[in-house]
Amino acid sequence: MDTLIIGAAERVRWDGVNNLQVDRLHHLFKQQVAVVPQLHGLFIYDKDGKWLVTDKDVIPKGINNSDRDYFIYHRTHTDPGIRINPVVKSRSTGDLIIPVSQRINNPDGSFAGVLLATLKVDYFVQFYSGFKVDPKGAIVVALTDGTILARRPFKESVIGTSLAKSVIFTDYLPHSRSGTALITAVVDKVERMYSYKQLDRYPLVVEAGLSKEAILASWYSDAQRSVAVVAFIIAGTLAVGITLLRQIRHSTRTEEELRIAHVALEKLAMQDSLTGLANRRQLDAVLPAEISRARRNGIPLGIVMIDIDHFKRYNDLYGHLAGDACIQAVAQAIRASVKRAGDLAVRYGGEEMTVLLPGTDELGTYQVAERISQAVRDLHIPHQGNETGEVTISAGVYTYLPSQ
Repeated sequence: MDTLIIGAAERVRWDGVNNLQVDRLHHLFKQQVAVVPQLHGLFIYDKDGKWLVTDKDVIPKGINNSDRDYFIYHRTHTDPGIRINPVVKSRSTGDLIIPVSQRINNPDGSFAGVLLATLKVDYFVQFYSGFKVDPKGAIVVALTDGTILARRPFKESVIGTSLAKSVIFTDYLPHSRSGTALITAVVDKVERMYSYKQLDRYPLVVEAGLSKEAILASWYSDAQRSVAVVAFIIAGTLAVGITLLRQIRHSTRTEEELRIAHVALEKLAMQDSLTGLANRRQLDAVLPAEISRARRNGIPLGIVMIDIDHFKRYNDLYGHLAGDACIQAVAQAIRASVKRAGDLAVRYGGEEMTVLLPGTDELGTYQVAERISQAVRDLHIPHQGNETGEVTISAGVYTYLPSQ
């Protein structure tokens, strides 16, 4: 449009407004409008706003453009430059147009009229519809005073309104002719990421905005997928952890059961099954350790060897079952007579018993042996093969003294 106006203005200045070659200019204007799709029309008005030349085949009668803002501006301003004006509705076609105008002067510099080229707003609507923008995105062309010339999405009521109070015009443009800002639009209140630029040669500002919703959509989608993957990993890890924990608990229970079983087995291996006393094997393991401890600490070690009197006769008279019951009863009497935790009562073999008494001197050992003998007599188990008529025991007493 700039180029067309410059060329047309040169012809007007050469011919003069009062000597225009109307037919020639009309033909030229018509050719130019035909080859430039965004061009709506070309016009020359005299100083009173009367149509002198246009690309239209017929000049409407009774139409005068002296009331248009661009005409009033050029009539009152001597600025010879090209002016881009706010959108108006064409009086010849009714289309929304953007007037691009220039003052025409007489040779003496006085106002002679206006040269006008009009751009179709619809051209910008169609042009910007080809850009890939989200449904809530926007593209805006505005004058530097904020007046909207074209906008996508197109809404006729928005054309001609002002963006002067928008954040870009109040806070950003005064400091930088281009930039990016996340703001809420004053037109439709949609939050967008805008990039803007004020053009160098023309009084225009272009804005392109993508909605925050569209910008974050892919992020939300990726975040949802990431959350799903993380949730799956956590669930898998949790399942593995639960399974592992169950296995550990099962293994712990199994180990505990094995330990208990081992202890029980060890106890069985060291215990006489008939009497519940320690067996000869346990005595063989404990006795050397107690002797060493007695030597190391210089303390006595007492031992009592016990035998049930005439036990063979008892078995012959009463039978082996009764013999086993007799041995059990004597063993219980021995256990009851041994008070200390460190003392050890042992079934040495058959009807023979042993009591090991760590830290016990001669008198103490003798007293324990006497207490056991009395406990057996107090059982009053009949024994016709014994001189007393009851079961008795014989006890041998010995005390190991490391100092002697």
